[in-house]
Amino acid sequence: MQLEKMSYMQPLPPSSKNGYCNFLVIDDMIQTPIFRKGNNAFTNLVLKNRNICGTKSGLNILILTQSLKEIPKTIRINTNVFCIFKFASKKVIIDDLYTEVSNLCSEEDFESLLDHATKGEHNCLTIDFTQDEENRFKFR
Repeated sequence: MQLEKMSYMQPLPPSSKNGYCNFLVIDDMIQTPIFRKGNNAFTNLVLKNRNICGTKSGLNILILTQSLKEIPKTIRINTNVFCIFKFASKKVIIDDLYTEVSNLCSEEDFESLLDHATKGEHNCLTIDFTQDEENRFKFR
């Protein structure tokens, strides 16, 4: 999307330290101690990375799950971007995620957005909370 905005001109140099961008991927670890309640090292990392370091830290944390509500609320409400792919039960997605975006649209509109965005085999609905309200929903 960035290249398209720049008419496919030479991209800007990386803004992260040394040009590197690090990803920490947490895949399907809901029932492990990483998400235990209370003062938790992982939750602290997520919150401090977002609030203190921001994007300049060079660390992007990706949490992959089939059950959003199992992720602690402190992490969910501090998440910048959600990518929602097609799931066997659309109702589960709506029940888990709609409360996070209820101030942006009605539940019926959200369901329509989800249907439209996940038509293709690998398409998803992206909700980007770093953007203004008019540009939060993206389809790819």
